Amino acid sequence: MKKQIKVVHIMPQIGIGGAETQLCALIINSDSQVVTHEVLYYSDSSDDEGFKLYTGAGIKYTRIPRNRKRPIKFLRDLTGAIKARKPDIVHCWLISGNFWGRLAAIHAGVKHILVAWRNCDLWKPIGARLLEWLTYGRAQHLANSKAKHNNESIIWTLLSLSLWIEKNEVALG
Repeated sequence: MKKQIKVVHIMPQIGIGGAETQLCALIINSDSQVVTHEVLYYSDSSDDEGFKLYTGAGIKYTRIPRNRKRPIKFLRDLTGAIKARKPDIVHCWLISGNFWGRLAAIHAGVKHILVAWRNCDLWKPIGARLLEWLTYGRAQHLANSKAKHNNESIIWTLLSLSLWIEKNEVALG
């Protein structure tokens, strides 16, 4: 039997929003004999519907508390949580998750990082551009639609990076 692929997802919060619901659908539709998933989130969330969705689906999630006044401690805690799980892949979601998740994955020594871009401006602040440089060759970038891919293709070509389209459909009901 082949070794299961371990994926740790970095999500700012557990909620009922589009990215959170898309992540839930991704995990539910994955073959549990091939891949295992765990979600690490860090922001306070009072969205009971999101927790019900994840708990009802049997998704394992853990909160790594984030104090905005102590970013170094948060980075150390998130890095430790990733190291403890020994993932094959760290999948980062949303702008904040892309920033903190990639930084922690680098410190944890993770070799494969997935960065999911949704509707955001890729002409990023200097910190995000630095992460592009630090994760070059390690990170695979996903766009959530053909339109997003087409809008950013010139930028990605200039950066000599690859961009894949991630199906962005969630069946509700």
